[in-house]
Amino acid sequence: VGVVFDSSPCHYDAEVHTLLTALNYVSSKSMREKLIVRATSLSRQSVENRFHEYWNGLLTDAQDTPQLYLYSPTDHLSPCRELEKLIELRKGLFGERTISKHKFPDSEHCCHLLKYPEQYTNVIKTFIDKSVGEYRHGSNPLETLPITKSRL
Repeated sequence: VGVVFDSSPCHYDAEVHTLLTALNYVSSKSMREKLIVRATSLSRQSVENRFHEYWNGLLTDAQDTPQLYLYSPTDHLSPCRELEKLIELRKGLFGERTISKHKFPDSEHCCHLLKYPEQYTNVIKTFIDKSVGEYRHGSNPLETLPITKSRL
């Protein structure tokens, strides 16, 4: 019915400090070690090429599926400025009814739910209810399915 982007998509700058910051969010020591080995085997140019391919794909994606972007200015992996540019571009393409956003004031990467559980839940619930309503009243073949409001 829709897509929730929680602390994503990341606008990656291919800098070592960004990689080290990202690794702080990997809880398993063995997984961190595997990722470090993998990262050191990649050339900076291949990483940058892949990032640009990924980001340009987001900019030109024609999916008009309802989208909710959850983000914060204190997220060091998903910089606000670039994400807000993407959100505004997508709003221009698909409109305010399809593209939604919520900016948390000071939660770290993927920590919005932990820091603001009630607010986070309300934002998600509102998005789901709105998205389900769009499908129920649109011409989507899913509208014949029995759909109820979310119970978050």
